[in-house]
This record gives sequence, C-alpha cells and structure tokens, in this order.
Amino acid sequence: MKVKGNRAALLTACRTAAEGESLSAYESEERTRGRTVRRRVETYAPPGRLPTGWPPTGRVIRVERSGTRDGRAYRREGFYLTSRADDAEALAGVIRAHWLVENRLHWCKDAVMNEDRGRVRDGAGAAILSLLRGLALSLLRHAGFASPTDAFARLANRVPELLRLLKT
Repeated sequence: MKVKGNRAALLTACRTAAEGESLSAYESEERTRGRTVRRRVETYAPPGRLPTGWPPTGRVIRVERSGTRDGRAYRREGFYLTSRADDAEALAGVIRAHWLVENRLHWCKDAVMNEDRGRVRDGAGAAILSLLRGLALSLLRHAGFASPTDAFARLANRVPELLRLLKT
C-alpha cells in the first residue's frame, strides 16, 4: 500500500524506519519516451509502533525515483507498507506491476475516455459505465490496437468494422 501525505503519522513512522539500515536494496534504470528514470528500492524493518488501527507490517519500502523528464531533472521519494517480507528486487516488481495496471487501465480511462469528467459519479450507474470502459479497452487491446487513441481514430465513423470487432 502506498503511504501518502494524508496519513501524516503513518508517513512519519515510515520515514523514521528508513533512517535505520536497509535490509535489502535494488536499483534499476530505464529510458523511455524521451526520459531517463532511475529507481532505488530499499526495504526496512517495520517501525516499532504504527498508528492505531494498522495491521502488522512485514516491510517498509522506500522508493526513490530520479532522472530527467523534458530535459529537466527530478527526484521523488515514496513509501509503501506491505505484509510481505520479500527482498527489494521482488517488491520493486510488485510495485511496478501495480503501476502497470494504473497506467494501462486507470490512466486510459481518465485521460483518453474522460472518465473523471463524467456526470454519473455514484451508484450502480458509475460502476456500470466504468465496467463498460474497461471492457472497451480490453476489446481494443485484444483486437491488436497498441493504444486506445489509435483505435478511436481508426474506428471513428467505421460502424461495420466496429461491429465486426464486437462479434469476435
């Protein structure tokens, strides 16, 4: 679970845990879409005391991302809590897998399909519309489209082709 600023006591506990010696560390670097990203993932023993109501924790994970984006340097630090006691490399893979889902599904639903601008915000209607958007993205990927934007451009005003796609 990512620890965010709205949980100040929990974030402070994670930062305090990360002041100690790390149990394991893993580094990676990648270059994509005109940017370079370096990640350093470190695991730490859980803090002695967590804020009231938090279940037992196996590891505190500190992720430092740095690199260049649009020619500008940046550095970000984030903390995660997990019940797992894996090493930093394994936990780095878990975190990357989570963000893959976030980027391939939620970002597409928001940025490409404008889900956040929808007027239906709660109840069954919102859940059904979200499900239909996810289904549409899955169908487009299954049909071989690399991106939803490419699919929308190709299928715009091509109803017979769209219907063939739905029948597969």
